[in-house]
Amino acid sequence: MGLFFVALAHRSPLKAGATPSSHRITIRDSINHKYSFDAMTSAPYCPAISDGCSANRRARKQTSTYPAVTSFIRSDNFPGGDMQQTAASHVQRSSPDRNRKPATALRDNGLRFSPVTIALHWLVAALVLSIIAIELIGLVRPDADLARFANLLGALLFPVSVYRFWARVTSYHPLPLGTPNPVEVIVSRSVAVGLALAMVLLPIAAWLWKSAENIPLELPGGYVIPALIAPDRAAAGVLRVLFDVGSSAFLLGLALHLFGALKNHFVLKNDVLKRMLGKHVEL
Repeated sequence: MGLFFVALAHRSPLKAGATPSSHRITIRDSINHKYSFDAMTSAPYCPAISDGCSANRRARKQTSTYPAVTSFIRSDNFPGGDMQQTAASHVQRSSPDRNRKPATALRDNGLRFSPVTIALHWLVAALVLSIIAIELIGLVRPDADLARFANLLGALLFPVSVYRFWARVTSYHPLPLGTPNPVEVIVSRSVAVGLALAMVLLPIAAWLWKSAENIPLELPGGYVIPALIAPDRAAAGVLRVLFDVGSSAFLLGLALHLFGALKNHFVLKNDVLKRMLGKHVEL
């Protein structure tokens, strides 16, 4: 990944000749990710502008001991700017509590999905599968009450999908487990982003199409979602085609997504599915 250690212009937690102690070392790599290490040193350590300060050189000549990394936390969404000043501002003394959660617990990072992402993922999965099931039932036995309920689910799905798409494109995706095929990683992440985008665009397309067809979007309780555009049969035909094409692409992407999840769990036997269930996994 091309890691390089960045100077930490910060007062050292260890003085020359001090007893072993743990402290936080912060580095950044060449693609602007920030990493923090809880490290234990049994030799004097001097965080300075470079890794070659005189105290470090003398200590290593005497003991040949380097800081031993005991834990690893990756912090994403790190603001740009001057590396030295920004890294120094985020240096913290490590706490004896090793179960301490990082500050980015509510955002995805390189090691895990956030609890918000996990909860919304399964909420969206339940809404989408419910809408698909209702539509299939409606093909066999049309039911006005079920249609109203499907409209309600779609209305709930839209704002959640907008947030999920925004979170997906503004957060780092957790690193792949094991040694995956790079092509498979690109395809799987492209499908995930495509599904998130489709769940934003498809409700809008359906809303426009039914507005153009002058079909009221009724909700349970007698409520009606207002039309976006005036009735227009020509526009309705175009919007219906766009909706059908988008729905077909969405279903294909959903099938690929499910196939990938099942392959990872049953064939490759890795912890991808467990990570989406909120469990801690090792890379």
